[in-house]
Amino acid sequence: AKGRRPVEGQFIKVQGESAQFRSEPTLYAINDRTSPTTEPYHHSKIRLNAIGGYRWNLPGQWIKWRFEVPESGLYKIVFKARQNSVRGSYCNRRLLINGEVPFLETDNLEFRYNNNWNNYTITTAEGEPCLFYLEKGENELHMEVTLGRLADLLRAVEDTIFQLNRAYRKILMVTSANPDPYRDYQLDKLMPDVIALLGKQGAFLDALAAQLRDYTGERGTQTAILTQMAYQLRDMADKPYTIHRRMNSFKENIGALGAWLREMKVQPIDIDYFVVAAPEQKIPRADAGFFGKMWHEFRGMIASFFEDYQSIGDVHGGEAVRVWAVTGRDQAQLLKQMIDDTFTAQTGIPVNLQYIQQQVLMPAVVAGRGPDVASNLYRNDPINYAIRNAVVDLT
Repeated sequence: AKGRRPVEGQFIKVQGESAQFRSEPTLYAINDRTSPTTEPYHHSKIRLNAIGGYRWNLPGQWIKWRFEVPESGLYKIVFKARQNSVRGSYCNRRLLINGEVPFLETDNLEFRYNNNWNNYTITTAEGEPCLFYLEKGENELHMEVTLGRLADLLRAVEDTIFQLNRAYRKILMVTSANPDPYRDYQLDKLMPDVIALLGKQGAFLDALAAQLRDYTGERGTQTAILTQMAYQLRDMADKPYTIHRRMNSFKENIGALGAWLREMKVQPIDIDYFVVAAPEQKIPRADAGFFGKMWHEFRGMIASFFEDYQSIGDVHGGEAVRVWAVTGRDQAQLLKQMIDDTFTAQTGIPVNLQYIQQQVLMPAVVAGRGPDVASNLYRNDPINYAIRNAVVDLT
């Protein structure tokens, strides 16, 4: 209607790890070596070739990319992404172009569970690719974590947990923490409102479980705790004389429902890259075939006999200080960067940094094969090494 036409022959690939802006500093590039199609790729070396994962999983977190398009017109957008964390459900994202949600479909993008990398094309309800109008020059793509269609359901479960906790406390005031199993507390006469609430919430959780089954398309672990809690609540309402003997399981199920609520809010996905292209352009396969994966795994196995996966960064020969870091790889990489940028640059003393498991250090020290320096140890470790003459007074 506005005279905008699809472009022709355009194919722009934007790497996920090259994002310019992030809502939190923890949303940094990550390494993925599970597929030979990730870019950049190496069968054994660490390449920061993706972004997202479990660091990008909470509602409100966002990542922005900027990219150039050579001409104004209509483009399709395809994400090479992977959602291999939330089995039997979706992870949701809101997509904004140049600060605005262009149309309703992008307000809630649903990424289905799949263990492999996939191409996710933004489509209409009929399956036709959605086209985005982009002006010539720099454009911005913004993706934000949302709960999507789950938001209302999770809000209802949160309110149910509040109601059940209040009912639990009211019952506890009558029965105490250690009720007499042989006594009839006549809870249906003392607090009929609480008994009615239990039955009402049981029916409500049943309805929420049915709603969740419609959303996910399957019955499984996602709905199990809802149906289990609903059954217990209905049974307690029908048999109030058994409530005092079931308080422990009632409390545990409320706790399990709270844990389920927290897990359902987690929405992680990985982004390798996204493509902004003309509608007729073919998109490369997101994942390798059987033989491609087999060749990738074979090369990785051969490399495992030669690669030093414990060393971080450059490895210096000769008289270099050996440092073992009892920490994670991300922290060790940051520590190595600080060493190279400050300590080695100022003193000229080379340092080789390796990250190891805590239990490896003591046997190595006792065997006389320990490092020159060990960092990030537990607070109670120094005395264990001091009695073995493995501590130096640095004062």
